[in-house]
Amino acid sequence: EHRGAVAPVPVDGDIRPRVVALLEQVARNATASPQSACLTALIDAAEHDPEAHELRRRLSRAGRQTLVDLLDEGRRSGELPTELDPELVSEALAGPIFLRRLMMDEALDPADIRRLVDQVLGPRA
Repeated sequence: EHRGAVAPVPVDGDIRPRVVALLEQVARNATASPQSACLTALIDAAEHDPEAHELRRRLSRAGRQTLVDLLDEGRRSGELPTELDPELVSEALAGPIFLRRLMMDEALDPADIRRLVDQVLGPRA
């Protein structure tokens, strides 16, 4: 698995700040990393080439797994609602970052990530 695009996240502490730290890094990498320059080309190639399709699928899964695992940890620890779907919520949290990058040709400011997390996860208990 390739995880180079995602910086290490603190392994201890409350879930929300760890989710925010991870998504801030994703937002920075979505526009500033060498991989971000190749993203649209990979998406286009994946529509026509089975090998590119598999590569895109693997990279997407690996990139999302850290966030899914973190949300699942929060669900299991009681910090997040037990009915939370980590896969679906990870898509809701990461989606705006990639929507802005791919469809609007702009970045989601990492400073807005905390507000995004609060909007998706709701107010702190």
